[in-house]
Amino acid sequence: MKTRDVVLALAGASGLAASCTAQSTWTQRLEFDEAVLHTDPVGMTFAPAPAAPSQIMSATLVLYLNQSSLPDELQLFDRAAREWTTTNTLGGSGWQAYQFNLDTSYFDEVSAGLGARQLVNFVHSFQGTMIDYADLTVVYEACLADLDANGFVNGDDYDLFASAFDAADPAADLDANGFVNGDDYDLFASSFESGC
Repeated sequence: MKTRDVVLALAGASGLAASCTAQSTWTQRLEFDEAVLHTDPVGMTFAPAPAAPSQIMSATLVLYLNQSSLPDELQLFDRAAREWTTTNTLGGSGWQAYQFNLDTSYFDEVSAGLGARQLVNFVHSFQGTMIDYADLTVVYEACLADLDANGFVNGDDYDLFASAFDAADPAADLDANGFVNGDDYDLFASSFESGC
């Protein structure tokens, strides 16, 4: 994703621009060979979401799978307890999409600043399960001044904004009103100064 796309996504995603933050959404899909019958637990390690765990507002996991009629379990790794915790059970048969709202307290900080990671384990019955895909969607609050989305507000962000602003590039339209003007500059300056 280009930095310009990040700015547009953050600014246009919500009406929270006045508070120097914006709601943004990140989704990752893990695809599986749906013809394979899994009889052992399937571990799913998603890439880190571009947010610190404290910034995550909600997380949703969608599994599209064909399971046996016996109940299966969805487990999340609890780093504090250092163990897998069963958070959901599901039962049914045939191809279905299952949606789970995940407890955001299970997200683990990968590094200082950005990067919240979720480890998921899908434990199925002895009869096996076929999985097509797993989608993890994370909604988080992001800082408008962190234009390069690296978790830090610094001169690199200022340079990116100044270049976009000088060129009247829509990436500098932080209030998403269709115009690049002083209001956007003021919004960036306020967010940059606060450091989010």
